[in-house]
Amino acid sequence: MATSQKKIHKRKMKNYSLLLIIIILSSCNFKEKKTEISFPLKDIQVKSIQLEKSNEKVSDTLILNKFSNLLQDLSHVDLVKGKRLHGATKLCDLTLKTNKNDILLFVSRSQKKELVVSFFEFNEKDNFNYFLGALYKTEHLSDLIETAGLECKN
Repeated sequence: MATSQKKIHKRKMKNYSLLLIIIILSSCNFKEKKTEISFPLKDIQVKSIQLEKSNEKVSDTLILNKFSNLLQDLSHVDLVKGKRLHGATKLCDLTLKTNKNDILLFVSRSQKKELVVSFFEFNEKDNFNYFLGALYKTEHLSDLIETAGLECKN
């Protein structure tokens, strides 16, 4: 009788062990976690735009609001980081004066003739430029620059 009780006890322990393993495995999340989308320029309000090395300055409220809206809608996914442009030609540099820090836009054309805009945030406190990323799909931004009347050509 003692041996049958031991067998029952072993079977129960196996069942409990199996149940514990199932609970542990089912509680683990094996799915790829989605990263939350952040909008690094969501609170930016553009006050003026200046073309580097010229006196051209845009202060048209309608255009500035369009620039502000465009920047606010850019996510960290849009501002792809890490790509390198070998042999890119510089077209122009723009300085956006904002309600926070200045945003510097370096507009270039790649060898494949695609426009790329690199975003930097200039912080006056430490006198340093922080790279925010590069925008590769620039159709809307290019149209805005053209609408603003800024000569951003090589």
